[in-house]
Amino acid sequence: MNRRNMFTSRMTCAVLVSKTPSGAFQAHALDFDLLCEAPSREKVIEKLELSVKAYIDFGLSKGWSEDIIYPAPQEYWDKAASNHTTD
Repeated sequence: MNRRNMFTSRMTCAVLVSKTPSGAFQAHALDFDLLCEAPSREKVIEKLELSVKAYIDFGLSKGWSEDIIYPAPQEYWDKAASNHTTD
């Protein structure tokens, strides 16, 4: 798949942003293995921020603090490291 990958430090967790061949943007919160898709980079980051917040809030409300951090597979961390750019 032809993708342009960007690593962003805007959030307090590691995020890999990819542009798909169809032009959509995907954001992957690597610390939680959560994914979002949106038509623009700004919107996908906004959606991911809301998703991460909701995920953390829900986990804490259920007393699952030990299980909230659920890292993405190593291949995504490697992809982020090899395509690292800063905002």
